[in-house]
Amino acid sequence: MTRYKFLFQLPINIDRNIKNEDVDVIINDYARALNLFGKTEVSVFKKILEEVETKIMNIRINLKSKLHQMPSTLKQQKKIIRNLVALNDNGDPGWEAIIHMKQFLIDKIKASYQQYITEEQANETPSKNNRHPHNKHKRNISLSQQIEPQNIEPKKVLCIDEIATVISDYFPDLWKLGQNYFIGDLAVKPDYSHEMDFKEMILDIIVTVSDIYRTIMLPTTTTSSFSPVPIIWLPHCLKQIRSVFTVLMALDLPNEALNKISSVIFDLRLHCLNILFKQASEQIIQLKNTETWKLDYHSKQGTISQLPNDFYKIIMEAMNLAKEYVIRDERRETALVDNETAKNELQLLVHKCFWNFSQVLEQVGLNADTNCSSTTVMSLSGSSVTGLKSHNDLMWEQKLLITISNSQYTRNVMLLKFKKEFEDNGFPTIDVVVARAVELLENTESKLLETYIETKSDPLVGTIEPSMYVGSFEWDSPSLLELKDVRPYAKEIITNLIALHSEVQTIIPDLMYAVLSEIVVTISEEMSRLMNCVTHFSENGAMQARLDLMALTFTLSNYFTPNSKDFFCDATNAVPPFKTEDNEK
Repeated sequence: MTRYKFLFQLPINIDRNIKNEDVDVIINDYARALNLFGKTEVSVFKKILEEVETKIMNIRINLKSKLHQMPSTLKQQKKIIRNLVALNDNGDPGWEAIIHMKQFLIDKIKASYQQYITEEQANETPSKNNRHPHNKHKRNISLSQQIEPQNIEPKKVLCIDEIATVISDYFPDLWKLGQNYFIGDLAVKPDYSHEMDFKEMILDIIVTVSDIYRTIMLPTTTTSSFSPVPIIWLPHCLKQIRSVFTVLMALDLPNEALNKISSVIFDLRLHCLNILFKQASEQIIQLKNTETWKLDYHSKQGTISQLPNDFYKIIMEAMNLAKEYVIRDERRETALVDNETAKNELQLLVHKCFWNFSQVLEQVGLNADTNCSSTTVMSLSGSSVTGLKSHNDLMWEQKLLITISNSQYTRNVMLLKFKKEFEDNGFPTIDVVVARAVELLENTESKLLETYIETKSDPLVGTIEPSMYVGSFEWDSPSLLELKDVRPYAKEIITNLIALHSEVQTIIPDLMYAVLSEIVVTISEEMSRLMNCVTHFSENGAMQARLDLMALTFTLSNYFTPNSKDFFCDATNAVPPFKTEDNEK
């Protein structure tokens, strides 16, 4: 009687358990009913069983519908599959679950990308409501104060975030579901002919994600119409893509799948490296507009402005950001320091920074000030020698010297610091770049020094002839008094050179000989010309000329070159010799 009562009450019990979502009880009751009455020929029992089968069929349909509904957790999927198998489903619910979960992931990923494409093409501004995407990947961006922050997350970055979230939340369940299916852990007999299909599904998802990330993050000729990711978001995007790679590695996927994402990460790291140093290069160019001529004196290097230190800060800023997000390779990532492409790219980028700074020095030195007041160099003739004086009391020539000192300081001190910093922080060696930078800076110094010497020597030499003949002086005048002192024009030459010596000594002592020796050559050449232009010397005039030349020779001898010696000898030879021993004495 108990068995009959169970059968007659079974349809009602099934309805009640459906309401309570107690499928396990339904499965047990259904199995018991089939065991007890499955082969009955009694029409009443058969009619009840037909009603039960109808209800079970509806339950199967409902379970199939739930199996196809996404998102769904692995635990939920396994339970539904087990229930369908227990209810004698004729299909392959395990494989069906895999197909639908894979399609859900692909649709989710493509929908996110399509939304980005639509808004990118429409050039829409991101809504403030989307400022913080709903995902569990938190941003941790440490960026330079020189990089202007943005409060609104761009749509392309939101797309990166959303895809990372989809992979993190759902892909592991798909992979585990597939593994459980093929090891027979889903209460269903696996169809091993689907193994290759499953591998293609996994690769399809990974390739889709990789291609989307490349399109958004890595500019090419086909994606150049899209606006680039702002530099402030590059580290965040790299972190998100790395999080995807971490999720995939934890699943022990085939190398073919992992290499797809690994390749994107490598190219993105290289892209970030490129962007960081290109931005640094652009900031270096702007240093020409920020020179304040605030000076520091170094006992070994001379006087420098803040320009070399500003240059150093920009390079170090780029280097530290690159170290934090690019150079440091995580598990199973290609090491940039061992990659020839990356090493060559880094050398080109750093060289560009150094080249830009050499150009900045040249421009700052040659165009130090356009709005300057005049100063006067000592001249007995009353003519003025124009120098340039800036708002902070530095003459243009002094700024030229300071710029040369900046270049020397960069070449002798900063380049070695850069080399050490790059090596200590795990970057590839930049020895070749440093050697080329030394040449660049030496060329810059040569140009600036040539300009400085020309600027100083021309007015100084230009005062000699007017001062020599001030007051209608004539070398053959019979009214010339006997020799008593060196003439004022010679003292003027010495005085102007003393002022020049002081200027160079104060700013860049190492250039003393280079500057004065060249200017002494121009002075000696001018003295040779002037003495050879005199047609006749009186006896006192000849004695005076020789005394002046002796005074100049004695005073300037420390800065003589073979040329200046020859010119002074030529000038002396142009003066008639002493006629008596008393005159010579």
